[in-house]
This record gives sequence, structure tokens and C-alpha cells, in this order.
Amino acid sequence: MRRLFALALCGALLLSPAMGREESGFTDVPGDAWYAGEADYCAQLGLMNGTGGGRFSPDGAVTVGELMTVCARLHSHFNGTGWDLPKAPDTWGTGAIYAGSGVKLFDFTEKDIALTLDWQFLWDNFTLYLKVDEKTAQALTPAGDEGAGAELELNGVRLPGGSLAPEFGGDGVAPSIALKMPVSEALREAVFAFQSAAGPEVWCRDALYYLEQQGLRSLPGPWSYQNQPDLEATRLDVAGWLRAVVPEDALSPINQVESLPDATASDVLDLYRAGILTGSDGYGRFQGGRGLTRAELCAVVSRAVDPARRVAFTLETPVYEGYSLTKLDTAGYQYQSPMERAWATGGSATPYSLQFTHIVDPSTQKYGYMDIQGKVVAGPIYDTVAEFCADGTAAVQKNGLWGYIDTAGREVVPCRYGWVQTDHDGVLFGLTGGYWSPERADTFQADGTVLGSFPMEGIGLYGGYAQGLCPFYRRDDSFDALPQGYLDPTGQAAFETPQAVLYDFSEGLAAVEDCETDTSFLRPDGSLAFSVPYSPGFGEAPFGFQDGLAVMKDEDERHGAIDTQGRVAIPFRYTWLEPFSDGMASYSREDGSSGYVDRAGKELPLDYQLLQPFSGGYAAVSAAGSGMGYIDKTGRQVTPLAFSYAGPVVDGRAVVETDEGLFVLRFGQN
Repeated sequence: MRRLFALALCGALLLSPAMGREESGFTDVPGDAWYAGEADYCAQLGLMNGTGGGRFSPDGAVTVGELMTVCARLHSHFNGTGWDLPKAPDTWGTGAIYAGSGVKLFDFTEKDIALTLDWQFLWDNFTLYLKVDEKTAQALTPAGDEGAGAELELNGVRLPGGSLAPEFGGDGVAPSIALKMPVSEALREAVFAFQSAAGPEVWCRDALYYLEQQGLRSLPGPWSYQNQPDLEATRLDVAGWLRAVVPEDALSPINQVESLPDATASDVLDLYRAGILTGSDGYGRFQGGRGLTRAELCAVVSRAVDPARRVAFTLETPVYEGYSLTKLDTAGYQYQSPMERAWATGGSATPYSLQFTHIVDPSTQKYGYMDIQGKVVAGPIYDTVAEFCADGTAAVQKNGLWGYIDTAGREVVPCRYGWVQTDHDGVLFGLTGGYWSPERADTFQADGTVLGSFPMEGIGLYGGYAQGLCPFYRRDDSFDALPQGYLDPTGQAAFETPQAVLYDFSEGLAAVEDCETDTSFLRPDGSLAFSVPYSPGFGEAPFGFQDGLAVMKDEDERHGAIDTQGRVAIPFRYTWLEPFSDGMASYSREDGSSGYVDRAGKELPLDYQLLQPFSGGYAAVSAAGSGMGYIDKTGRQVTPLAFSYAGPVVDGRAVVETDEGLFVLRFGQN
């Protein structure tokens, strides 16, 4: 099965297949409209129909249901069976429960799974819960708790051997009844087939049934929304499915397209080369995360069917100036992909840490570090390595125990601890006995100088040290509320506080909550700086101040930011707002729009799918179906979106990855 990728679509249109076949001559399609010929062509073929009342709705957004129907008709046409699709069986997407006597007790469809049904496989037993009112439960289970024989029917397939009795539902809501059956391969197959089926209420079910019968059900993308036919399809969805149903021999190239600014997949390039897709500008930009109009889709599918309608073109070549690439020689070592590191660290990798590559000795599978200049700063002798932090140290594990090294590879804290803090800013912190059963704690400066050593008896931790203080709680064998607060590096309580939730210090302030009132911010001496009627907002970084602003959310879950005086700096208008970095933060709105906002609240709307934090004046971004590349603070794309990974920029340099390996990208050079 071909992989699905987004493609830049320009000039394409879809008609709602909910109506019967119509001739051309739509009342809302002017004769001189750029898509008029394609609209007439599609209607005459029966590939796409109008939306009723003689209308075509050319500016309407393409929906998932329309996309599935058009793609099914295209597949049928290219396989020699015409434009008309067979009807889905009446039983497809339907279910029923029968009494042992054969009397039908209850009907349902796949849509009801989210409304009145819940089911689960547990070991060798299968249970289908029906959430019904008490009267219905009594009527359906006259035998009471003893249960009665019952049969399950899914997609017209009868499965005997069940028992029906009253029971609490899978969500704990009563009253309900439960149909229990022993698990069999036939039952599993029937349940999974039912989950992918569409009931009679889904208007495009004929198309969905056809696609399943043709083995296209396993394709990713909009299939998972088959019971949401009115959901808007993206250009990613449209292009991916189009490539999947148009056969290889119908894609003879007429254009020479080697690359695109925002798409790298070969499937995408195939459709450009065939003249089916042309892009949204002279460079052929893809913009796969956007939706498209019915007029646009009509043009694309017309080209797919009729080679004479395909477009020959020559794309302009974007010119990117001011950067260079140098292959990073890993000296025969393997390396851990930066993208894998980002996932493994849960986002704790920083612009500083990503200037160091994790190298691996293929013969021992031990880890070490190489800097951005290609110098091995620590040979691969460690079981596990963490990220370097801005204090110039990194946690490493050897022989099952943890310690710290500096950027010269010197072991500033010996590997003798069961747990160490891997995300640190000047205080290195190790525990003997491990995090959950600590015995003793030692703290150090970044050069290995001892700051403190103290027993952990009666002390529990909420994390580690930040700006020299660590949130803690006192513990004993009771469940009573005990004092908590912040430890200094010697193990003494800097101060205690009655609040229930404690966050790390950042930029001289720490947020605390009692889960009932406002969020308060404390100074390092424990005094109250201010309180705000907002809750901490959570992005990919721990909550706190960055660039002088802290992201929070109001009672309506809208995100904004406050400054270090507690004043609203960024209005609460976003569905999501990442922490600020290099003066910018990525945002998303309820309408699906996204971009960056600066500290003054000025927005930079952008049409990318992935927006990474700014650092060094640049941010890594990617679009649907593309690799990663960089933009500057004006939103100008300064490199192609051609990297499988693009790291943060520090001192004008960044580590990037392609199929050929790791490279150092340098801005300001050609």
C-alpha cells in the first residue's frame, strides 16, 4: 500500500455525492469561471454531483464524506467497473442482540458505540455493555442476575453462546445490562469489522464499503473519520487518497519537478510531474495542512481522469541564501538520532544540549558525546547518557549508577548514585537508594564542589533543584497533611508553605496552588510576590517564567501570559500557547489558525504544521508532508523544508539530519 503524503493542490473541486447524478449547468457556476469546464465534465461523468437546487457550491469546503465518495468512484473507474458504486449491504454497520429463543431484543449501529454501548475484551471473556434506563433493563433481562441465553449479531453475522444479565456498565453507570461471551477468533474478527463499518445514518457508506472491499481500509488519513462525513478534509487527505487510487500507468510525467519548497515525498512529486497538481504559487508550494474548495478538487480529479486536461508547467526555484552545510564526521561511531533523543527526553533537550551528539560504539552499545565541531568530548563508555545542560554538565550512567561529567569529559561527580537530576541549572543532585526510596542526598556545584550532604529520612521530593531550591514534602506512615516547602542545597528548609501544589523556581519566582483559589507566586525567601486568578498553562517545558513571561490559562481554558509583576502581558485568547523562547511563543486558536506571538502581543500568523521554539533568531518548522527547515522572525523561510530533523540555533549554528547523516548548518555563510 502506498504511503499517504500531502500535496500542494491548486485548481480542484468536489461535488457532494449525496445527490443523484446531475447534468452540467449549475446556477452558481458562471460560464467564464476558471473551473466551469471541469465542473461540467465531472457532472457529466457522474464522478461528482451537485449540492441540490441546481447548485454546485464551488466555494464550499471539501468534506471527508465527499472525498471518500470521489476516491471510490475514481478507483472503480480505473479498475474498469464504471462510476456507479455497489450498494453497501443493509446489515453493514448494524448490530442486534437476540434472545436464546431467536427474538430480537435490541438494535444498534456503529455510531451507538460512542453513545449507548461500551465493550471490552478481557482475557478470554468479551462483554458488551448496554447503557439503558431501568425499565428497559428489566424488560431485556427477565431472568435477572441469573442471566439468560443470548446471541450477538454484527454486520449480519450471528454469534451464539452469549449470556444477558443486569450489570454496572463499563463506565460504572447503572442501570445497564451486559452481554457476555467467550472470546473466539470469529468474535474478534466480527467486532473489529463492525468498528470500521458505517451504519445506515452515514450518507457515504456505499463509498466506504467499496473502499473496504477493495483493501483500501488500512490507508491512514481520513478513514478513521468515516462516521464524521462532514468533517473538513485537508489537502493532505485529498492528495494522499488521490495518489492511492490513481494507478501507476496513469501517471506519465509531463513536468520536470525535482523538489518542492514544502513537500519532499516521492508520491507528492509524482503527482506534480504528471500535471495533476500544480501547487499554490509559482514555486509549487504544497500547503498540505489547509483545506480546499470543491472548485479546486474538481480541477484535480478532472486531470486525474483525462490526461488532456493536465497542466504542463515549469516551477520557479526558490533561492535560499546565507547558510552552509558541513557533514559531521562521527569518527566511525553510530549516533542517536536527535529526533529520537527529543522523544526519549520528553522535550527536555535544549538548544544548548543539542549542540552535542550522542555517539554509540556499535560493538559495545555504550554511549558518549561528540560536540558540534566533531570532537569526541567523552568516549562511549556509559550505559546511558542524558542531555548536557546550560551549566556545562550532563548526567551519565555507568555500571548501573549515575554521576555527572563536564564538557571536557571529566567526571565531576563519580557514578555512585541510584538517581540523579538530569535537568539542572547549577546544582547537581544525587540520591543513594534511588528516587522513590532515597537514603542520602548529595548536592554539588557544576565543577563538582560539594554543597551539601544530608539524610532523606522523612523527606519526599516533587522534583529537583531549580535556581538553588527544591520543592519537598515531609512524610511519615500516616496519611495526614504534613508540612512542605523548598530545600536549599544543604538540605535545610529555606521556607515552608501550606499550599498543596509546588512548582519549580524560575526567574526568581515559584508558583504555588492550593487547588481552590488563585495561583500565588513566591520569592526565594517564601514571601508572597503576587497572586493571579489563573492556572498554570502547560506546554512542552515545565511551568514557570521564560523570557520574563509565564503562560497561564483562565477559567475558560484560554491561554495567555503574565509578566513577573503579575500583569497580563499576552491576552487570554489562545487554545494553546507554548512557553516563550527568544522573544517568541507559538500559539494556536480555536479556528485552527496558528503562528507565533512576540512579547508585545504582536502575532505572526503562519501556515505550517509544526512550529518549534525560536532560538538564535530562527525557528524550525515543517508543513504537512514535508521535512523540517527554518524561518526567521519575519516568517520568511530561509532554508528548504528538506531535513528529517532541524535543531535549535545557537551562535548561528544548528545540527540537522538528512538521509545522509548529521550536518552542521551555519547561518551567515554561503
